[in-house]
Amino acid sequence: MLVTLAVPVGLIIAKRTRRFGIYMVIGMVSTALVVGGVAALVLWYMVTYQS
Repeated sequence: MLVTLAVPVGLIIAKRTRRFGIYMVIGMVSTALVVGGVAALVLWYMVTYQS
């Protein structure tokens, strides 16, 4: 887990790869939000309609 977060931070620190690092962090955050949202929606549906 630590390596996963260290790579984009290292890219942001280096001036040459800063833009790519920022885009990578934005992609990781948006992916986490989508996965969390879909998981919450599925869990809500299962609790509401399958009980």
